[in-house]
Amino acid sequence: MKHSAILLLLAVLTALPWTGCRRDGTIPEEDKVMTDPETMETILPAPEPDAEETEAPAETVEQRVNKAVTNDYAPAYTVIRRDGFTDDSGGTFVAAYNLMEYGADSTGQTDCTRIIQKLLDKLGDLGGGTLYIPEGFYRINGHLTIHRGVTIRGDWKKPEPGSPVVGTVLMAYTGRGKGPNAESFIDMEIGAGIMDAVVWYPEQTPDKITEYSPTIKMGVNGYFGNEYNNVKTSPSSTAGAPCISPTRTEALLRW
Repeated sequence: MKHSAILLLLAVLTALPWTGCRRDGTIPEEDKVMTDPETMETILPAPEPDAEETEAPAETVEQRVNKAVTNDYAPAYTVIRRDGFTDDSGGTFVAAYNLMEYGADSTGQTDCTRIIQKLLDKLGDLGGGTLYIPEGFYRINGHLTIHRGVTIRGDWKKPEPGSPVVGTVLMAYTGRGKGPNAESFIDMEIGAGIMDAVVWYPEQTPDKITEYSPTIKMGVNGYFGNEYNNVKTSPSSTAGAPCISPTRTEALLRW
């Protein structure tokens, strides 16, 4: 009889859920097990909810530009088809870089000088290519140099009287009050180009016209140029490089 009672007690103990305990007789929280009194089934503790995943804050335009400027991006040659924009070339071309893929701001709020110049420099190192600047307003606080064999292309549509300008607008914030001998807004080396874009001086007002430095200088010091480009040679150029100076052409570009 005694043996039977011992065996029954062992059977009951074996059927009970096992928990560990400390030397002081207390049971750790993680080892506590509850049992349903009706079914005698073990009630497992509910799993702790996963910590909510927090989304990383979106990069600012300045952060994207800084990242692009410090990285060495290989060209991503793309066929650009400009629906809604027309030009003599039919509106389709191949671009090595699309400015909007490198953190530029097309609203005119953030300076784009560094990222534009970075991509122009990379194209110059490659021996040439096209930088596509899509429709939008691009603030440029500094100076740009377009290297030999490199072209800037934008989106352009013939202006309609009474309608806003549509297409690629380069907003120039440099050269105000500096005159014809100061550094130009854009320098173009031999064989460089810019097309299908508008240069706008937002700080220029019709009621108080202010003189600016040249918008575009064609050629750079150290290269031989000639006078057969229908533009005036800049008096500051010692190499005879043809430049757009304060002539009628400049007035059309700036005002």
